[in-house]
Parts: sequence; C-alpha cells; structure tokens
Amino acid sequence: MITAFGDSIVQSIVDLCGRKLGTSTANYARVGGTAPLGEQMVERYEERLNNNQIVLIGYGGNDSDYEWSAIAVSPEGEYQPRTSLNDFVCAYTRIIDRVRSAGATPVLLSMPPVDGDRYFNFFSRYWTDEERENVMNWMGGDTTFITTEHQLYNTTTRKIAQEQGVEMIDITADFLNKCDYQDYLDEDGVHPNEKGQRRIADLIVEHLQENVLPLAS
Repeated sequence: MITAFGDSIVQSIVDLCGRKLGTSTANYARVGGTAPLGEQMVERYEERLNNNQIVLIGYGGNDSDYEWSAIAVSPEGEYQPRTSLNDFVCAYTRIIDRVRSAGATPVLLSMPPVDGDRYFNFFSRYWTDEERENVMNWMGGDTTFITTEHQLYNTTTRKIAQEQGVEMIDITADFLNKCDYQDYLDEDGVHPNEKGQRRIADLIVEHLQENVLPLAS
C-alpha cells in the first residue's frame, strides 16, 4: 500500500503511482500543504500506518514561498518564508520519526524545479505595474530569488534524508537534466502538468521497485 503526505504536487501523482504498481493508496496530501501542517496530518492518521505501507512525503514548495501580495503593497517590510528553514527541518524530522514509529517506510520526494519567471508572471498577473515593480525590486531585480529559495528547501530535504537514513527520490535532478524541463510544468511554473505528473510517477515507481519494495518484501 502507498500512503502519501504532502502538498498539491504529491496529491496529484499518488493515485497514478498506485495504478502503476497495482496497489491501493491513501492520499493525505493537501493543497497548500507545508511541513508543519504535514506533521499535524501524520499525527491525525498515524494509527492507520503500519509496516505494510510505504509512505511518500513531499513538502517544501509552500514552505519556501512568500506572501507576495503583502510585499507588493508594503515592500519596505520584513518578510520570511511561510515556514522558516529551522521549523521546516524540525517538522520534517518529526514526520519521519512518527512514520517510522508506526512501522511504515518513509520515502522523501524532492520538488520539481520552479520556473521563476513563469511563477512571478502567474502570481502577479492581476497586479498594477507598481505592485509588480515593488516585488521585483524587493527580490533584487530578477526572479533568481524565487529559484534560490526553492532550491534551498530542496537541498535541505536532501540533507534531512541523508541524516535520517531515509530513501529520497530526486525529482529535481531528473527534471533539471532535461533541456526542456519547463515543458513538464504548468503555466504557473510550479506545478507539473500532465506530462510532468506522468514523469514523476514513473520516477517514483522505478525507484520503489528497484530500491524499496525488495527490502519491504
């Protein structure tokens, strides 16, 4: 059985993974999911976990994001990611501990890379020119800030996996190794489109079949 906790990206591919593996799924991933919210979800459904389950865990996209609309109005303010890096690490580590304590096998998922330009154009599409300029100036003049913050949380996820001795499926590297990785993303530059969802599901299934399922059997 495949169980999943994560954000909307994870939510979109769990059932596809289950069909490819011919197994049932329990999808507890949610739109807007962050690591702290994920910890609450794991606590709520912990009693449903057991040693027959592989648990996919994927957070970071919403955690690393900012309240862009607030910055657009008041760029002189002090702003931090939705989840601080320290809180992200602590919550993610506790999620892993809870899953393991229930006897299930945690498998972490890195995020697809973000297209900073496309994402900025998406979330600012209804703004005034002044609001767009406010945020662009706050970021330092270009959208590299978005990709850098996103990658920081991706790198941190990798470190968590290494320190905790947990399997991690590197979706980021696979996408970046493709010259046309943007073709795998939706118009918002963040979420995978149908093609991207299929690719992520294939990566997960291949990794589980080669590295996780033989150990669990």
